Amino acid sequence: MHKEPQPEVLEDRAVLSESWDQFHDCANVAMAGCPQEAAAVWESLRQESKKMQFSGNLYDMCSNRDGLPPADSAVPRGSPGKEEVSQESLRGGAAGRGGGPGLLGLLLTAALLLMWL
Repeated sequence: MHKEPQPEVLEDRAVLSESWDQFHDCANVAMAGCPQEAAAVWESLRQESKKMQFSGNLYDMCSNRDGLPPADSAVPRGSPGKEEVSQESLRGGAAGRGGGPGLLGLLLTAALLLMWL
């Protein structure tokens, strides 16, 4: 017998999963400006963490959002899925959209300026 999750549990899971998605989007954009080796390390870590089997694995929880509409349900057919967009970002496709230094570069510059003052 399958028990339906409580509404507040679904809401908490939706908020958590949205934050998880935002984290990955941010990390992919930041990694787009990094050397290819760094992007490869990030991708291998991402793939390994997907495989880990433990209670509370965010990949499992956020990919199986029982009772929630899929995160990419608003994406029209024929548009790249979240996984394809992430792969494009890791290959540097997002660097052209940013038009400037990557997030990591900006953060490092700000940190150096603060230390110098």
